[in-house]
Amino acid sequence: MSRFFHLIMEADGDPVEAFDPGPVEEAPADPQPAPENSDDGASPPNPVDDSMDELAGFDDSAPDAEGEPGGDEMSDEGDQNGEEEEPENLSEKANNALNQVLYRQLVKRNEDIESTIESIQQVIPVMPHDIIKEIDIPMNRLKAFLENGKQYAINKFVDSSYGENLLYFQKLDASYQILLDELNRGLKKVELPKG
Repeated sequence: MSRFFHLIMEADGDPVEAFDPGPVEEAPADPQPAPENSDDGASPPNPVDDSMDELAGFDDSAPDAEGEPGGDEMSDEGDQNGEEEEPENLSEKANNALNQVLYRQLVKRNEDIESTIESIQQVIPVMPHDIIKEIDIPMNRLKAFLENGKQYAINKFVDSSYGENLLYFQKLDASYQILLDELNRGLKKVELPKG
């Protein structure tokens, strides 16, 4: 077989030469241009490593474009201060609004009790002596509580918180109700003249 191959190749008169593929060009491993060595012989850093270093060293608190340090932090602090001030303002407004409503209730309750006392005093002259004696203590206590309620509304209500005022009003109202019940029990014993 090799002999036949030599015959064919020598037919044109050209001697058979050994096959030489020529210099083999190796494909570059990296499409990037080969780095050039610096003057000190050290190769420049890999660009991929540089980008990773930049990401790892990124600092949120770096100065902003205008040179103001921590622009985001300052805005966050401003937001936090605003959030803290806003609930305080809302709380104060709510306290004032509730106090206004409660003040009107206290004044109205005092006026009702005062009107009741005046009505009872008008009929006392025609009451039997034993009934007058029976209602005397609750009447005097009711007058004392009424005076205290008026003084509180004038002198202390405005300077007190809604919680304090509400507690006082509830106690005062409960006392009013107890004394009124005692008065009603005594007044029911009065026999009205038959017409």
